[in-house]
Amino acid sequence: MMWNEPKAIQGRAYTFTCVPPTRPSDDVTLEVAFDSEAFTATMTPVRAAADIQGLSSDRRTVHIYSNGLGFKGLMGPDGGQARVVLGAGSAPIPVTLVSIDDTGACVTLAAPLPREVRFPVQGAKLEWATYTAVIPAERLTTTQRNVPWSVRWAARAGDDAPNYEESLDGVLHVVKRPFRTGLTHAGLLALVPALARALPKGQTSWHPQIDLAEGELVGRLRDVLQERYGSVYEDDVPGGRFTTAHAYLTASLIAGGQVMGARGIEDARDDYEAMAAKAINRALKGVWIDLDRDGQVDEGESVGALGFTGAAGGAFTDEAVAEWDSHSAWEDR
Repeated sequence: MMWNEPKAIQGRAYTFTCVPPTRPSDDVTLEVAFDSEAFTATMTPVRAAADIQGLSSDRRTVHIYSNGLGFKGLMGPDGGQARVVLGAGSAPIPVTLVSIDDTGACVTLAAPLPREVRFPVQGAKLEWATYTAVIPAERLTTTQRNVPWSVRWAARAGDDAPNYEESLDGVLHVVKRPFRTGLTHAGLLALVPALARALPKGQTSWHPQIDLAEGELVGRLRDVLQERYGSVYEDDVPGGRFTTAHAYLTASLIAGGQVMGARGIEDARDDYEAMAAKAINRALKGVWIDLDRDGQVDEGESVGALGFTGAAGGAFTDEAVAEWDSHSAWEDR
C-alpha cells in the first residue's frame, strides 16, 4: 500500500496511521477534507512513552519501566518504529522494535544502539513514532476517490531552538474492496528462495520492500486500466490475480538495490522485471469488474474463469468492461 494513498473500506471505521519523520513537540493533527464536512482529529502514539531503565551488554535489549501499560508482544512494521530520547539537549535516535517480552519490560531492537549511548541516563525515554486516529464509520458511508488529507505537527530541533511546522499530505480512497495481492514474506521466499539469504542487517523480513513494490504495481495497473477504460482503478479488479507479478516486482526492486556494479545481480534484476511483466500480462488477460457491485460475477462482467466472488470493488464509474485481447497492452508500454 502506498503510504500517501491509504484506503478505507466503505462503511467501516478506519484507523489512520502516520509516522512523522521528525519528533513532534506538541499535538499531531489529522485533517481529511471530505466534501460534506472536513474531519479533524488529534492523533495519539500507538503506545505511551516508557522510561528507560537500562541497556543489555549486546546493546539490542532495552529495559523499560512498563508501568502496567501492556507493553507486550510482536511489533508490526509501523508499530515497531520508535525513538530513544536521552533527555534534554540530545537528538532522538530512531530505532526499530522487533518484540517486547511477556513481562513488558524488555524490548528487543532490530539493531544495536550506537556505542556512544550509555545508561543510566536521567530522563531517558522510549517513544513510539507511529501515531493513529480513528475515522468513524459514519464519515465513510460512500465510496470516494482522492479525498485530500494532511497531518501537521510542530517539531523542534533542540531545547533552545524555535518550533517549526512540519506536514505530510496525500489522498484517501474510500472503496468497497481495497486492492491487495496477499503477498507475504513467506510467499515471496516460496517463489524466490534465494532472498532468504539476502536480508539487510537489522531487517527481519522483506515486508518494507513488498509494500514498496505494491505501490509500483498499483501505479502500473492504473496507467494501463485508465488509459484504456477511463475511471477504472486497481480496486475494481481482484488483487489476488497479481500475487506472482507482485513477487517478481519485489525481487526486481531488491536486486536493483543490491546492484552496486555487480553484473550478475543486474542481470537478475532485469530477469525479475521481465517475469513481472509477463505475470501482469497473464493476469490482465481476464479480469472481473463488479459493475453493479453485488459481489457476484454476473453476465457481461467476467472475462476468463477467475473463480472470484468476493466483495465489490472500488468506485468504478465507467460502463466499459475491462476486457483484454491476445495483444498485450503491457508489452507496448
